[in-house]
Amino acid sequence: MLFEIHITGDISIHEKAKALGIKTIRVINLKPNGDILSIHHMTSDRRHFENYKLCRLWVESIEHDLGSIRTKIECPPYDEYMQEAIYAECHYKSFATKHTTPTSMNAAKTHKIATKRELKKYNFRTFCSFFSDQLFETELCLYDDNQDLDKEWMGLYGMPKVR
Repeated sequence: MLFEIHITGDISIHEKAKALGIKTIRVINLKPNGDILSIHHMTSDRRHFENYKLCRLWVESIEHDLGSIRTKIECPPYDEYMQEAIYAECHYKSFATKHTTPTSMNAAKTHKIATKRELKKYNFRTFCSFFSDQLFETELCLYDDNQDLDKEWMGLYGMPKVR
């Protein structure tokens, strides 16, 4: 099974993760008018594990060394994790200049990414089905130990916080 691991830390995470062979990115969260709200330094690592429990054990073995301020584990919308997920999320390219959905960008790329979140478990399957074509990256968030990191960003767009 494929899992995506985002461990957010300070700027030193890039060097620490590189030493472990783990890819990193800088994510720039944008305000609705396109101005920069915040910059997050994080891993962007996709790995295969037999199951979520083994993925979580591996993540626990490295997150302290990376100086984690947030750890997030995501996976494609696998049926077996629909009810365990905290939220469902989809990402898609945005060409808007005024943003109505939480928007960010990878500092190494030129396009912007819009994010939609579904917080109600009973809607996860419908949400994932609706955003299932090639234009969308749809995923389930299985673990997020600092959801407040997105609170201000999501709040600018009128989205409720997860908890």
